Amino acid sequence: MQYSHAAGSSVSAVDVAHAVLDRLGPIDSYKLQKILYYAQAWHLAWYNEPLFSEEIEAWRDGPVVRQVWGKTAGLKDVKDMPGADKGSLSDGQLRALNAVIDRYGQFSGEKLSEMTHAERPWRQARADLPEGASSTEVIPKSGLGDYYATYGDSEFKAPTDAELDDFLREFAKF
Repeated sequence: MQYSHAAGSSVSAVDVAHAVLDRLGPIDSYKLQKILYYAQAWHLAWYNEPLFSEEIEAWRDGPVVRQVWGKTAGLKDVKDMPGADKGSLSDGQLRALNAVIDRYGQFSGEKLSEMTHAERPWRQARADLPEGASSTEVIPKSGLGDYYATYGDSEFKAPTDAELDDFLREFAKF
């Protein structure tokens, strides 16, 4: 079976956040934000199109999607995403998201923040700001996709349709 990665539909960062929580269970808002960042980055690198339309800002503590932050700010256990269109992600979008979760879901929000701080897209968006300064500068999608396509882990590839078939068969058992 062949899956579309985007299925021609636009999903919101809130929808993607819901899918992250559905897969990982309750997590802190800090970690959720960084998973959204990496999901957007790798989707852009693999497919040359965004997973969600909202901008990611280069805040002091790492990348943040303001629309999700407004629903989860400061929560230690984000369990639900109010306003999410549950089930809106295509099979291909879920496949890409699950690959990112498999890769980055093991790390704490603090570790993910350290990782983003070491990478060019966040640093460039903040330009010459002092380390602890506040910022709402947008991390450009073009730079994000280009960076991960060029400098990201060359072994980290978009999941194949066969891998998605296997995942869906396993998921159907539950």
